[in-house]
Amino acid sequence: MRPLYLLVCLGLVACTADAESSDPTSVPGSPADAPAPAAGAPFASSAHASVAGTAFAVPSAQPAAFVCRKGAFCEDFEEQGYASHWKSAFTTGDGILESNTESASVGRGSLRLFTKDAASSAYLLSERGTVSGNWSGVLGFAFRVAEVPHAYLGGPELTVKTPDGPIVIRVSMTPEGVFVEQHGTAECLRDRCVDSRTLLAPAHANHWYRITLGLEVNPHQAAPYGRLEASVDQGDVLSTDLNVPFYDGSVFLSAGLTEGDPGRRALADLDDVSLLVR
Repeated sequence: MRPLYLLVCLGLVACTADAESSDPTSVPGSPADAPAPAAGAPFASSAHASVAGTAFAVPSAQPAAFVCRKGAFCEDFEEQGYASHWKSAFTTGDGILESNTESASVGRGSLRLFTKDAASSAYLLSERGTVSGNWSGVLGFAFRVAEVPHAYLGGPELTVKTPDGPIVIRVSMTPEGVFVEQHGTAECLRDRCVDSRTLLAPAHANHWYRITLGLEVNPHQAAPYGRLEASVDQGDVLSTDLNVPFYDGSVFLSAGLTEGDPGRRALADLDDVSLLVR
């Protein structure tokens, strides 16, 4: 199957973050409403792991201004009152969220995140409406860590609360690199889902990864359920099968550290978050 090049067709361009069309809708009152899976667990089969090239695109010497497509939800953390855009901020296990003055782009702000161990998390949560049948979307953000994780660090993720339970696509980092993961529930894994992960880039500390994920989803009753495309630092687009049913439910964005590093404190920064669902 040829790549769909969703990141070209749905590229986050054309309007500044200040021109955002609307604030996110209300979100549930408990982090249990958008649970994250135990992402450190073994995957269903190593045969479903894909590996991207390990060369970074060459970042521009001068950071560009943050832009996003008209109609997308955008957050550049330029305003101290960023939490009002999200409605819900969650921390568990002594996790911390706070403003930071450094930026991944032209600007003056980002979100600083701290976690203590694997039971710790720190993220902002937003509900982005309901999807059904065929749909497409694109998620973009900038992310960096102070140190490469000792074992595993769960980053931003999209969740669709489906009839099979919450299905998750997550960006994570291990000593081996930066990955995009697909996770189903135990019920879904019995007959419809294939947990998988795809290597996007090598792991480096103090590097602003600029990550874009594109989705084109269909309502098939067996995998694949469409395509998942990823780009890091505006490099080549990696296209792979979407192996989890990502439709017929509410879409949640968890922006931050969704799972801390086992036995070790982690510090990370998040900036320039954009999400378009249509």
